[in-house]
Amino acid sequence: MRFSPSLESQECRAKCTKSCLAPYTNLLAGMEVVSLGEPTNSFGPNMWFVPYKIRFKDGGQKDFRLHVAQDPKTQRWFSKAGFRP
Repeated sequence: MRFSPSLESQECRAKCTKSCLAPYTNLLAGMEVVSLGEPTNSFGPNMWFVPYKIRFKDGGQKDFRLHVAQDPKTQRWFSKAGFRP
């Protein structure tokens, strides 16, 4: 027996996703990166933090630090933490 999601459940998922993301969509619309600083790793090996400043559409600005790391096998960089306004 194969499970096939109904249209109703697909619509429900879409509505939930839209309603859950709405606050972030409104917050991030029109956002601009104002500055990007030099990465530092003073907290330990492969724990890099990149400072940056953003400006929101209402003119307010805020400083953040993006936590990034490098995968030793692929040598690719990835974010270790999400965006938290």
